[in-house]
Amino acid sequence: MSLEAATHRRTAPVEDRREILIVAGEPSADLHAAALVRELVRHHPSWTFFGLGGECLKQAGAEICVPMEDVTVMGFSEVVAKLPAVFRAFRRLERSVWERLPDAAILLDFPDFNLRLARRLKRAGIPILYYISPQVWAWRRGRVRLIRRVVDRMIVILPFEKRFYEAHGVPVDYVGHPLVQRGEAASSRQNNPAAFRPASTAPSEREIVVALLPGSREQEFDRCLSPMLDAVELLRREGLRVRGVVCVADAVRHLAPRVAVGQATAVASQNELPRVLSEAEAALVVSGTATLVCALHRVPMVVVYRTSWLSYLIARLFVHVPFISLVNLVAERRLVDELIQHRATPEAMAASLRVLLVERERAEQVRRGLDEVVSRLGEGDATARAAAVVTRFLTPGSQAEAVP
Repeated sequence: MSLEAATHRRTAPVEDRREILIVAGEPSADLHAAALVRELVRHHPSWTFFGLGGECLKQAGAEICVPMEDVTVMGFSEVVAKLPAVFRAFRRLERSVWERLPDAAILLDFPDFNLRLARRLKRAGIPILYYISPQVWAWRRGRVRLIRRVVDRMIVILPFEKRFYEAHGVPVDYVGHPLVQRGEAASSRQNNPAAFRPASTAPSEREIVVALLPGSREQEFDRCLSPMLDAVELLRREGLRVRGVVCVADAVRHLAPRVAVGQATAVASQNELPRVLSEAEAALVVSGTATLVCALHRVPMVVVYRTSWLSYLIARLFVHVPFISLVNLVAERRLVDELIQHRATPEAMAASLRVLLVERERAEQVRRGLDEVVSRLGEGDATARAAAVVTRFLTPGSQAEAVP
């Protein structure tokens, strides 16, 4: 039975009960989806969620019909090898949808998969909310026409996204970035235990901590970790007392043994990231959400990105934004250095880090810029505002808090 053929089985929701499809195909989306589910269930205990996601979404109470790992892939050329698995995952998810016929769908980023799914959902009459916008403002802008046809409401987290969708006639709410929560501030850098420096190091000889964030996908980790470690070693050879702390995301924690721990390197888990950033004087970070996490902690950074050459060449043809990092895009200027592909060498990383570690005025200038970036990401609880949008959409006439 096709999804469309099953639409006649749809019935009106009973009282406040809702069954909602939710799709999060990569680690940061899984985290945001989980927070949204918890917030919605807090106000609507009878609402249930199922779909595609990872461990975070599962722990939030959603039923995972398709594990996120079955579809997660980075780059253009890498997609080809995984296409059969992705298509199988799509069909499994589609079967779950037409068996349950949810009252609505919440899709997060992951555009190639989710926009294909959205077409099918739309034909089945299932309302669609899209939380965490695909980067249609950066490349393949023609997809915004499809979004206008099949998505009932966009819920966006970056300020320029609201302007973009309004200009293209798409119903949109800007809720701010979910990383910026009510009362959350950058970690204090005073009275913080130096957990990632050797205990034997005398106070006057404390090493400079540099956070190394090589990404939450295996391909990113493999391509970016080695030059990051080499950059730290180059700085140590120059006489800088630098210690690199590799922050291993949960999604790639099985790769942690690849990091050689020694005088120059330590390893930290994702849960330890706030403490690492509270100690760090600078960071090497793969382009993505992690750049905003560094901004929240006022850590000057160098943004790096390496992918396959085929993926890079294709991106050069289709990406039409001046920067790749969210920090620079939100700042609307080159606030931090970006080292992409052939420029992401250990020597270039070491040179950019050296400026941040040695030239105090430059580091402070970046910190002031990061404060500006954070101020543009909204105030208060973005997840609660996103949940309010969903609630008003699914329960017309509800008293959910208005979104500014």
